[in-house]
Amino acid sequence: MKRYGNTKTALELTPRAAAIYADSDPLEILERETPDGLRYDLRGVLEADGLTADAVNRTLEELAEECGIVENDGGHIFSADQWESIVELMNDDIREEIVSRGDAETNQAFFSAYAAAHKEKCGEEWELNKHNPIW
Repeated sequence: MKRYGNTKTALELTPRAAAIYADSDPLEILERETPDGLRYDLRGVLEADGLTADAVNRTLEELAEECGIVENDGGHIFSADQWESIVELMNDDIREEIVSRGDAETNQAFFSAYAAAHKEKCGEEWELNKHNPIW
């Protein structure tokens, strides 16, 4: 059992959903039994009732996207507060190429596009896209 707020729950959050949950105060996830199975209500910065576990994860992941939380291909989560430092570690030419294309509208999309372009141009995985990045 995990504990979200003051409630023990069987809910399993994805890494991105857990990251935004940990960073969103106050946000409480309430679990309740219904004839259709477990349902979850969100209270605080988000308000929603009767969500399935998948819907809770999707809702929190959408909020993570809006807030600028990034997950690399190795599953490492970067907070929005780290974005400026991440950008500073990008190769200027590759970064400007991504900017000029204009197709990366979120931090996640930009990070993913940069990582792919870095691998293509440099022939190796970008350090920040590795499972356990060192920076």
